[in-house]
Amino acid sequence: MKMQLFSLAAAFFVGYWSFAATTATEVVDGRTWEFSIKADTASVRSVEPADGSITIPAVLGGHPVTKIGDSAFQDCQDLTSVTIPSGVTVLDDMAFYNCTRLAAVTIPEGVTDICDSAFNKCSSLAAVTIPSSVTSIGSSAFRSCQALTTVTIPPNVTRLGSSAFRDCAGLTSVTIQGSVTEIDSCMFFGCSRLATVTLPASLTRIGDLAFCDCGKLTALTLPTGLTSIGSQSFSGCGELTELTLPTGLE
Repeated sequence: MKMQLFSLAAAFFVGYWSFAATTATEVVDGRTWEFSIKADTASVRSVEPADGSITIPAVLGGHPVTKIGDSAFQDCQDLTSVTIPSGVTVLDDMAFYNCTRLAAVTIPEGVTDICDSAFNKCSSLAAVTIPSSVTSIGSSAFRSCQALTTVTIPPNVTRLGSSAFRDCAGLTSVTIQGSVTEIDSCMFFGCSRLATVTLPASLTRIGDLAFCDCGKLTALTLPTGLTSIGSQSFSGCGELTELTLPTGLE
């Protein structure tokens, strides 16, 4: 019996360590990259120096880079542009949070998840192309990206988190394609220059304060499948004079 328990314990620890991440560093083109390795893939944790224009390596420690880890570039105030390699699938929570001088980012096809606050407070980010592979955009993912002017949500996105584009004061045009069923709360709150919005036929719900204080929005056509509009969704939209409501609205 004791031998069996020992064998089970040994098997557990072997299994645990085989799935646990290990941390390593590597110097590439004069920059020191810290990364974790798990299941034969690498996740970027940080880089020094984190300034200027950076191309993230596709391979670190002999392992393909598949993830930009949480807070990997947080508060990198001197970072101006980033190219993300094609093998990456996840931009984790706060990956580029508060990179205030980040003006350009290349997100490759293959990325599926742009997680919570991934680009929050990247106030110099003037343009971003969200690839068609993306299925989820997290809460506050692009919040306070004040230089951002236009956004197109590709058709494979099924989730848009709350406040995803909140306080994007320079945003003028938004097109949401395809599979999104819900505009979550505070999605475009404070987008004071937002004038043009195209909503998908799949939309069924608009959450609380979704378009609050979108003062330049003058007209909006709501899709026929929409059944619910939350509290104060269009509060502060003083120039909204044309709002086409569907017949099935509750």
